[in-house]
Amino acid sequence: MQLSKADLKLIENMASAKGVRRKARNISLDDEQFERLQQHCQEQGLAPNKVIDMLIKLYLEAVG
Repeated sequence: MQLSKADLKLIENMASAKGVRRKARNISLDDEQFERLQQHCQEQGLAPNKVIDMLIKLYLEAVG
């Protein structure tokens, strides 16, 4: 899946580190991928779980 710059901006805007807590769930990233995600999110002031939430939302909207 290729994300446009607009998609990335939307994810960043919606994934601020502040917000409500949700039920925990498992994700299928290997350790290196998860560490990269956490590092990038920390640098951008984002919450990794919200980034994942937005990707899921975008996927669900794309498939109808």
